[in-house]
Amino acid sequence: METFATKTGRKMSNWDSYLKEKLMSQGQVDHGAIVGHDGKVWAATSGFSVSGKEIEFVLKAFQDGAEARAMGMMINDEKYFLLRNDEDTIYGKKGAAGVCMNKTKKTVCVGIYNPPKQAGPCNTAVAKMASYVQKNE
Repeated sequence: METFATKTGRKMSNWDSYLKEKLMSQGQVDHGAIVGHDGKVWAATSGFSVSGKEIEFVLKAFQDGAEARAMGMMINDEKYFLLRNDEDTIYGKKGAAGVCMNKTKKTVCVGIYNPPKQAGPCNTAVAKMASYVQKNE
């Protein structure tokens, strides 16, 4: 994996350990990723990927969710329907599963949950991760 320095000097590949330790260890998220606005993956759980094209579409949906509401949005090659968006947060649903995304200055933090996990705890976990990333990017 490529590494890139953040403002604190932390290498992006170190975000993998943060993702595992802080996001995944809570047991509220099945898959997660930290993806740069440029489409480069800073960290992702095994078997989970978010393409540059998917992130480009999501970044537009933070500002205007009309297209995502009409067409859905793809994350990890899975289609989710947009439930709610604002300039920093997106919530989506696919059956009983869902996605939560929080935007920082340089990244989009993504969390996916599947039943029996619930939206609320996943949303909280991803928001906490995004807050930490925002302070350290």
